[in-house]
Amino acid sequence: MQEKFIIVREIKKFIKSIEEMIINLPRKERVMKDRFMNDTLDLLEMIYIANHNDIENRKEIQIKILSKIGMLDYYIERIYNNHYISERVCFEKTNELLKINKMVVKWVRESKSE
Repeated sequence: MQEKFIIVREIKKFIKSIEEMIINLPRKERVMKDRFMNDTLDLLEMIYIANHNDIENRKEIQIKILSKIGMLDYYIERIYNNHYISERVCFEKTNELLKINKMVVKWVRESKSE
């Protein structure tokens, strides 16, 4: 299914890459692994909800989306600091998140002008 909403397309691509990355985490990181995956899926859900909400509610949800992106960035940093991923993988994932973050920030700005 072709997605017209570019942010959703990018998040889906990010989710797929994260799934491949967290498979290699050890069992002792199971809780963090589950939180990481759940927060990533929550991010996608919140994007859909914000897109279908009225303007007042959309702004609140968009702020929550930005904080969820910050949490995902923390998870990536933690995984890197524990030496489960390489610096290159960390850089790639944080750049993907940065791209999504920029899209959301632009979306917030456009919502404020409405």
